[in-house]
Amino acid sequence: TTNVLDDSGGSTLSGNVIVQSPSGSGRELEWNIVSAGNGYFRFVNRVSGLVLDMNGGAGAQAGFAVQEPQNNNGATQQWQIVPVH
Repeated sequence: TTNVLDDSGGSTLSGNVIVQSPSGSGRELEWNIVSAGNGYFRFVNRVSGLVLDMNGGAGAQAGFAVQEPQNNNGATQQWQIVPVH
């Protein structure tokens, strides 16, 4: 089974928790990948237009809950895509 990032319930509200769900056909499972520069990217949900964010800040002290507040170009909204071997 392939799992994907899911904007649970297709919410358009900032702060909605993003969950891991089995792949499906819902638009809330679709994300546009947009360059943030310097090899980093932002993930923008197709339904809400909001950005994937790490709740609680960046680095070792970051929280684990992933949410989607409005785009603020913060480090917690920038992701690197790296190959996994």
